[in-house]
Amino acid sequence: IHAYSFGPTIFGVVVSLLTKLPFISSQRNLHMWSSKRYLWTYKLILRSADCILCNSKAVKNLILGKISYLKKKVKVIYNLVEMPDEDSNIRQQLRDKLKIGNDELVVGTVANFRTVKNPTMFVDIGLEICNLIDGVKFLSIGEGPERKLLESRVSEAGMNQRIQILG
Repeated sequence: IHAYSFGPTIFGVVVSLLTKLPFISSQRNLHMWSSKRYLWTYKLILRSADCILCNSKAVKNLILGKISYLKKKVKVIYNLVEMPDEDSNIRQQLRDKLKIGNDELVVGTVANFRTVKNPTMFVDIGLEICNLIDGVKFLSIGEGPERKLLESRVSEAGMNQRIQILG
């Protein structure tokens, strides 16, 4: 059983205890750990987890700073996809398809276009950087209720060639 976020983690632990299936909790939020209510609950329920996955060392260190007895259970798996060198042909095909020059730097994100993910921050930063620096392109991959807003911001700024909302 693999759960992410507070409610599903509580539910997952209960189901794990009832079914005797292993339980993995994914933790990515730093802000939840500052609440006494969340911390008290996590201290209670995460002791039943078989593994706690974090997406950064910062989250891992925060958890271990609050609940040190979880040390052997906490692992980090980064949100990163690296393309091996032998895939340079694929890389070139993507650059060609997206009209990105070989000398251009690409900054990208993959996320849900929902308020909680703050996709407008990525676009706003992209707009600022594009106004200051040539040779940088921004790619945003995802879907959600804020997609039209993102596309509109980019279009109004006349940056459709430099900031692409790919869906």
